[in-house]
Amino acid sequence: MERHFFTNLTAREMENERNAPINQKFASHLLERDLHLADFEVKQNSPSMGKTLKELNFRQKCNVNIVTIIRGNRRINIPGGNERLFPFDKLVVVGAYDDLLHFRQYIEERYKESLTNQQETREVNMEQFLISEGSGLIGRTILESGIRDKSGCLVIGIERDSRSIKNPPPTTVFQQGDIVWIVGEHEKVVRLSEGKTVGN
Repeated sequence: MERHFFTNLTAREMENERNAPINQKFASHLLERDLHLADFEVKQNSPSMGKTLKELNFRQKCNVNIVTIIRGNRRINIPGGNERLFPFDKLVVVGAYDDLLHFRQYIEERYKESLTNQQETREVNMEQFLISEGSGLIGRTILESGIRDKSGCLVIGIERDSRSIKNPPPTTVFQQGDIVWIVGEHEKVVRLSEGKTVGN
């Protein structure tokens, strides 16, 4: 019974080592050469998401190498430059201690910067634009224009001649010279004002 227990314990330890992100024997071998292994997870909103290792170029920027990508139950050892990163990938990275610290700081700063940029672009702004001669909006209703469905913006008012139309119904037809007030996320409002979503 004692021998059976010892065999099971050894098997369990071997299984745990196989499932661990970093092989301890390999890590000990690297320590002798002043190299270290560390594992990092790709966060859901990481700017590294969807990019290839070649595009990210961690080796040149941080002097580290990705030796393994763990994706669920799959291990991609010595991944090529065309391998893309996906949310929740675990990266096993090798490098000198200081380089690994630099790598951690680098990816954390990129992540924070990405969150800040996303927050800024999602703020809702109110803008106005003039429907000039030749605009594709002339003669089209608000509904037909697709401003809401295609551009993700909302028409909240139209200044026409000397009067203001507040919260115009979807059947309102745009006319040349209308000043249209819209609200939407900053990036979408900019695209709309540049005519990138709704034709001029």
